[in-house]
Amino acid sequence: MNRRRGTGSMWRMAVVAALAAACDSATIPALPGPYDFRLAIYGADGRARQRTFHWDRGAVVPVYVDDEPVGAGALSQAFRRAVRAWGAAAVFGEVRLRETTDLGEARAVLRWHDATGVLSTPMTCLGPVTGAASTLGCLNDPRDALRTWPRRDGEPSQVIYRVVIRRTDDRELLDRLVIHEMGHVLGILSHSPNPSDIMWAGPDLPPAPTARDRSTLRSLYQTPVDLPVESASPGE
Repeated sequence: MNRRRGTGSMWRMAVVAALAAACDSATIPALPGPYDFRLAIYGADGRARQRTFHWDRGAVVPVYVDDEPVGAGALSQAFRRAVRAWGAAAVFGEVRLRETTDLGEARAVLRWHDATGVLSTPMTCLGPVTGAASTLGCLNDPRDALRTWPRRDGEPSQVIYRVVIRRTDDRELLDRLVIHEMGHVLGILSHSPNPSDIMWAGPDLPPAPTARDRSTLRSLYQTPVDLPVESASPGE
């Protein structure tokens, strides 16, 4: 009688342990398929070649926020919310963003469209703000690598992306624009064809990266780079 009771107790304990183990096991939910993250680059022959760029896996990308007028803070606050949004999307630690006050280490600069800016603008990189925001990089002459942007003060530069945002008093819109543009900075150089994704090209963006955006970021950082960055150069 006692042995049977003991056996039953052990069986129940084994079931409880198995259930506890199942609950503790990490289960990664399936994500939808990614969209195309590559950039179409047109050569001298007029043909488009799809190229991939991303930072080293696990990198932390410093972004200089040029938030004029000084003390307003809206752009810096929007950037910090974008850092959290993409940090939550990079569930495997693919890449991170952080704000820097050191222009010398910055890999991207975020500014308002009507600010003078800390970067010079060579004609090869010149481009308008398309819509409410724009992320612009520079290609070298063979168009097979990204160049660094020259600085106005002539100091060496590591910046490869200039991000420009049109001024708005709509905080939600500003947050979504900055999150979208930071997706480009992280390496998603094309747009999603789905209007429900943060990386869609149109208006009415969602408040955060979606499952498709997360899947695309994951796929991007598993794909070899064929659009490298040239070595840092002095300002021009």
